[in-house]
Amino acid sequence: MKLFPRDTDFWDAFKRLDALNGLGMYNWETPVARKKHTDEFGIQIEVGEQYFRRKTGSSGHSYLAMSRDSMEKLVFAIVYSSPPAEMNCEKLRKELGFPLPSAVQRGD
Repeated sequence: MKLFPRDTDFWDAFKRLDALNGLGMYNWETPVARKKHTDEFGIQIEVGEQYFRRKTGSSGHSYLAMSRDSMEKLVFAIVYSSPPAEMNCEKLRKELGFPLPSAVQRGD
């Protein structure tokens, strides 16, 4: 089952999830893997693949890594788990000024 019919649907939902972290050092980064490694759910992240990384402590040395597949499942479960969750994530996103990729593409 495909969770997000279009790539922009995923990125819009991801921006809503990232708003839960507020502004600052706990937002997700989207680097490209320089080495092969495994994410927090046991999914392989290949060299050259974009993945998701977030600091887990104030020292800046601990990270949580997620593959695209794992992030899609997490985003779907958190953002779209209930209408109130989606509304709260969207409200935070707007308050923080995180643009939606779909709006940027449309020129909104």
